[in-house]
Amino acid sequence: MSDQLVSVNGSADPLWAVIELAIREHINWGLPRYEKMWAYYRNPIELVRQAGLVGDGQTRGWFRSAQEVGLPTRIVGSGNGGAGLGGEFGRREVVIENDIGWRVATMVDFMFGSPIRIESLVDDEKTKQAVEDVLEAVWEASGGISLMQDMATLGHVFGHVDLLVRVDEEELVGSRVEDASEWVSIEPVDARRGVAVMSPGDYREVDAFGVHVEREVVEKAKSKRIGLSRRKSGRGEGGGVGAKKTQKVTEVFTA
Repeated sequence: MSDQLVSVNGSADPLWAVIELAIREHINWGLPRYEKMWAYYRNPIELVRQAGLVGDGQTRGWFRSAQEVGLPTRIVGSGNGGAGLGGEFGRREVVIENDIGWRVATMVDFMFGSPIRIESLVDDEKTKQAVEDVLEAVWEASGGISLMQDMATLGHVFGHVDLLVRVDEEELVGSRVEDASEWVSIEPVDARRGVAVMSPGDYREVDAFGVHVEREVVEKAKSKRIGLSRRKSGRGEGGGVGAKKTQKVTEVFTA
């Protein structure tokens, strides 16, 4: 179930202190490593030196890709030792074929090029069919083969993938079996966002699982603040009408 976290500085639940510690450790130690893995996979480019404008008004300059890290000077050139934009005069703009990206995409297509089927081992034929129909409905409503491909992509990049099963218990109780897909969903959790709190007595058991997200929001003039139910939101940064602010949202799930 998802616990509602209503206090910014803490919660009556003693488990929250453990979760906060796990989130801080994740941000300080796990997140930088996962961000680097994702950068190697996506190979984004960043502007490192502006060189004026071209005819259509667009910025012209030198860019650097994530996969340049570790390349020798004979390939990337040598900078002048400066920092920030304009601090890499003398560097070459390196174009790298994203071999990592297309290999991962090829493996994902090979692994999950067609849908899977979940079979029940129940002896009773009627119950077996009902279980299979419900599981297939929930699975397809959650993305089906696209869900599998997202799982495979995250697993290849980060080495593992967590699956989160969301259940709307209030709506599920008393509903028809055929409508289970409306109240139950499955979603893969990016390793940069998921934080597991393991049981101190059994490394195979998860006491709690947190989903921690930092995102940009834009507030308009005279707009009402939108409350996020069943979530704990931190304070945003920045100011001014229409300015971008950073909002931290944490969801905690316990057994």
